[in-house]
Amino acid sequence: MAKSKRKRATRANGRATRERIIEEATRLFADTGYEATSLRQIAQAADIDSATLKYHFGDKPNLFAEVYRLGHQEFLDALDPLLTRLHSVERRQELRDVLDDFVVDMHDFIEENLPFVRLTLYRMLEDSEDVIALEEELQTVAIATLEQTFNGLIDRGIIRSDVDARAFVVFIVSSFSTWHVTGRVKSRWLGDPPLDSLDGRARSEAFFIDLVETYLLGDKN
Repeated sequence: MAKSKRKRATRANGRATRERIIEEATRLFADTGYEATSLRQIAQAADIDSATLKYHFGDKPNLFAEVYRLGHQEFLDALDPLLTRLHSVERRQELRDVLDDFVVDMHDFIEENLPFVRLTLYRMLEDSEDVIALEEELQTVAIATLEQTFNGLIDRGIIRSDVDARAFVVFIVSSFSTWHVTGRVKSRWLGDPPLDSLDGRARSEAFFIDLVETYLLGDKN
């Protein structure tokens, strides 16, 4: 019995340590970027030694891959219900309703997962030579899945036939991220009301809804 309790306690401590490492790694990758963040800094922030960190995650690419995987899963959790609805859309007015919800839900996701958004932008700006296979794979699959969904809407005659689905997906994913970071770092650029206010959030949603619907539907009613 005592041995079993020790094993459970060890597993619980191990899970808690991993969670603490992930939390601090996410924060540091978001604040200072992948290149400028060391395992030693993450270990210090998590109040462990470097050997313990390496025991759990090996090296920095593996740790970043896990941080990215968890953030990406949150993104999929937010996106999957919307993709399911887009696959079943039959009328343009129904599509407008889904697109409105898409914009609102993406605002929610970014507000709730801003560190993940920041670390993703940092990685692109750094243009690191340290290619992380899982990160590349997840990004490629996500973009391809979204592109396929919007191409399906084109095939069903619901959105404009001349829409460049791949360009639209890349633009929307990147613009949501940079817009929100800009709204916090350079709030004066957007003017009043600020993005982190209720009126600012409503303004942002209205802007993106108009942008998305205009591009996908054009003059169609």
